[in-house]
Amino acid sequence: MSHVYGLRPSYGACLSKASDDTAAIVACARAELVYQDKRLNDAYAALMVRLDPERQAKLKAEELRWIQFRNNRCANTIDGLQIPEYQAPTCRVEESGRQANLLELRARLAE
Repeated sequence: MSHVYGLRPSYGACLSKASDDTAAIVACARAELVYQDKRLNDAYAALMVRLDPERQAKLKAEELRWIQFRNNRCANTIDGLQIPEYQAPTCRVEESGRQANLLELRARLAE
């Protein structure tokens, strides 16, 4: 699945080493999220410079909707129920990686 999300092998290795240690899993996710956020921001910027102003506005609105989607999907509570501490950060990593992949592809196709 890591190829779907664009996750680094080092993230998988970190999770394997963390095993069932929640704090270690969260630390792995936070480190990978820094990387995935940079990928996402770089891909967004690369795509924006290739678009005309109208499409830039559409992309900006699309990204704002995606951020809201990701934040809702990866919330610490779902329907009032607290989820395990590690699920929200790992969800954000996966969603950010998937979105970075999509934006990178769109930027390449827009060349």
